[in-house]
Amino acid sequence: MKKLLLTLIASFVFVAGAGKSLAADSYQDTWIFRSPVTPGQSMWGPGTITGYYDKDTWEYKSGIFKAGFEWSLQADLGRVFGNIEGNITAEYDKFVAQPGKTTINLSYKGIDKESQIGTSFGVEAYGKPYIGVDLPWPIPNINLGLPLKIIQADLDTKTDFTNGLDETVFASGRHDLIPFSADVVFASVDCIYFLHNDISFVPNTITGTMKFIHLPTGTEKQTTVTFNTDTDTLALEVDLDLPGAWEFSLEDFKLSENTFTMSMNFGVNLSVGVPIIGLDVGVEADFKSFADREFPLEFQNHGYDGDPETVDRLGRFCLYVEVPEPATLGLLLIGGLGLISRRRK
Repeated sequence: MKKLLLTLIASFVFVAGAGKSLAADSYQDTWIFRSPVTPGQSMWGPGTITGYYDKDTWEYKSGIFKAGFEWSLQADLGRVFGNIEGNITAEYDKFVAQPGKTTINLSYKGIDKESQIGTSFGVEAYGKPYIGVDLPWPIPNINLGLPLKIIQADLDTKTDFTNGLDETVFASGRHDLIPFSADVVFASVDCIYFLHNDISFVPNTITGTMKFIHLPTGTEKQTTVTFNTDTDTLALEVDLDLPGAWEFSLEDFKLSENTFTMSMNFGVNLSVGVPIIGLDVGVEADFKSFADREFPLEFQNHGYDGDPETVDRLGRFCLYVEVPEPATLGLLLIGGLGLISRRRK
């Protein structure tokens, strides 16, 4: 009888194990993740900043004659732009043999040269002096104007990179402001004042939420997902305690932690030449730093639609939890009990 019981237990284990191995079916899904810098992010500190635009006209009129001046001013007061882009991959068993815990593997990998960080800072001013004669109809009026670019100064930086979490990227920009040159006796002097801007950026952490819902009952669970590197795989254990279909949803993923630094300097490039003795020397140096900053940038969720109340979904997938077939286990149980009863007689 002892031998028969052992045989019966082994049969149960074999059926359950066979069902599990037959049910296991590994799947892999990959989605492109893109988290942009919040529009209007200031380059001077946390928060957003708006640009400036204005225009006006001054005019003098005497009889049919007129003269005036039109002007416009547009300024970008200093913004940061860019995005982080990479692939998020989920690996999982499509079919799970029975209710209980299973593992979902998630990984992140940056896409080559698809991430970007940069700054924009500058001013443009335009003017147009004009004269005119307003003649009686049907003779066309006479208007003469001369558009002028009064000033255009910009200091932009930008770099494209492959996002490696916890890896630093750098970018620099320069704008020449005031050139000056002069000839003094036997020497020539050239001098250029300039603005020089250096930035660095370290993306640290991507976070999001993985929700999973049991479709027959509406039971909902969730777990937090945190990527600190793009080389390791996260093994997330989830408890699927009910048989049937479970829908998984990756939501509200964004770059949540980062470090942005900026240094703006005022400098000069000076060169001196004395042709009579063959001397030609030059030097360039930053001699005044007036903006050193370090702070985190604000990034938006992947797929952000402008409404903070809606879900920003990255992707979805489904798992199916099975149970051992009751008919098969029942037949084994009845057959085993029948053999035990027969041996007793």
